[in-house]
Amino acid sequence: MNTSPRLIDQRFGFEILTGCWAFFVVTVRVIDIGEFQILVHISFALAFWNGKLDMLRQLYTTLNMLSHLMNNILELFFRGEIHHFWRKLGSHDVTLVLDDGSEFPTHRLILAVRSSFFKALLYNGFQETHQTRVALKETNSKAFEAVLQYMYTSKIDFSGVELEILLEYLSLAHRYDLGQLMTAISEYFKEILKTDNLCSILNAAYFFQFEDLIEFCMQFADTRADKLLDDPSFTKLTGDSLKELLSRDSFYARELKIFMAVRTWTEKNPTQKKASKELLEMIYSARYDPPDWWMLRRCWMRLKSRRKNRKRLSIGGVKGPNNRFTIDEDQGIFIVDLGRAFIMNTILIELSWKGDVNAFSYQLCVGMQNTNAAHWQMIADYSKFDCRGVQKVYMEDTVIRYIMIKVIDPTSYRLESMPTRNITTVEDHARVVEGVSRCRNALINGDKTSYDWDSGYTCHQIGSGLIMIQLAQPYIISSMRILLWNCDDRFYSYYVAVSTNQNDWITVVDKTNEECRGWQELIFDPIPVVYIRLVGTKNSINEVFHVVHLEAPSSVPIAIK
Repeated sequence: MNTSPRLIDQRFGFEILTGCWAFFVVTVRVIDIGEFQILVHISFALAFWNGKLDMLRQLYTTLNMLSHLMNNILELFFRGEIHHFWRKLGSHDVTLVLDDGSEFPTHRLILAVRSSFFKALLYNGFQETHQTRVALKETNSKAFEAVLQYMYTSKIDFSGVELEILLEYLSLAHRYDLGQLMTAISEYFKEILKTDNLCSILNAAYFFQFEDLIEFCMQFADTRADKLLDDPSFTKLTGDSLKELLSRDSFYARELKIFMAVRTWTEKNPTQKKASKELLEMIYSARYDPPDWWMLRRCWMRLKSRRKNRKRLSIGGVKGPNNRFTIDEDQGIFIVDLGRAFIMNTILIELSWKGDVNAFSYQLCVGMQNTNAAHWQMIADYSKFDCRGVQKVYMEDTVIRYIMIKVIDPTSYRLESMPTRNITTVEDHARVVEGVSRCRNALINGDKTSYDWDSGYTCHQIGSGLIMIQLAQPYIISSMRILLWNCDDRFYSYYVAVSTNQNDWITVVDKTNEECRGWQELIFDPIPVVYIRLVGTKNSINEVFHVVHLEAPSSVPIAIK
């Protein structure tokens, strides 16, 4: 992988004589030629409070060196010679010496321009400021060579590099304050992430506080919990990484397997006594009921020499087409046991609504156990709304084995579903409850063009009727779009009201004093909706209100409106 961060008109300042108020500014401009980036211009500005000849001589020497350096840079880039770029430039003024004896002749100014670490080391009065040979301790020479090449050329290739060396790249990029390189390495880790390298990458992400990479690793681990617990690299996790991983509800495996993995981790990491204690307290308190621990203690020696194969935690659909559930007449509750845990973010429920049964009201809960109420998490409360047909309930990724549906009388509610597409469609199980049409669902079948004087619309007699649509479930809606019949130049007046129970109606659009034709873009405050009423109050030609098409929410972006 190549990455080429750009440096465009960046300015860096250096104090060249301590105490002299001398300061020069370097402007570096970078352009692309072919696949290489070329430093094409360096300009200087000088300001000083008490001019001194030695300062001017030093500046003159620096300018001469830069002039020679620039000529070499241009020549090497045009010839495509970027390997060991810093060695070929010439005019080196400092040699970096590593622990293994490797030496890298370099240029103070270029290092300081690219890295605040080297700027502080080579220009801020440390002893290295005046040395021609500078030692860099605890530095891997192979990784340093690649990072040094990057500082000179803004090019680096990650492909084929071992993970251990990539981690050294990251460590040096952090030490030298190369933010763009750190980001590039973090993104590359996402591309190569696997079960056997996840622990090393997660540890690095925690150490360098890459929040995005941490979450990416965690989600990856959620989908491969069993494999990760079995992998030898699991014991390499740091205590902080492991605690965060086990605290996630979405990281699911059999309780005994988690316990065994943590026990092995504590044995392999005897120096992390505090973390071991916290981990054991975590799984004692959160993962098990007390009776399970008696079983664990009795079975410990047997389990130590025996490993059971477990199915991997599944992500995907769970469907039981032949399942039928009987609702308890007294409690109105039924529970679905999926047999094992799944990570889910959507549940679809098809309510029985043969004929013209109006609706059900219900609550939906999920959990990993069904022994008592404390184990259930409510994810949808539609107890105050009329629901019918296929229900689509959305949630964050959640580990689920049991699903409980409770059909109840309307008492209270919590609503969180705000659709971003039209849900007044036959496919979404909406229906036209009132209104006259040759085709019952003409208003919501999606056809906006096939209408004439006789068909393709839904209507009602002004003063004695209305058009009403029922949605499959409650939604929060803040816009609608309707097409008034417009085969001639007539105009209409109308209003739109909504309700969740057919008893309490709220008018969200009032066009009773306006002359309206064709498409109507309607915007209002977000509101829970199950029923929609379109009521005509005037037709300039006759006494019938005609509507061709309805969609809610509107398919036209608000910005366009």
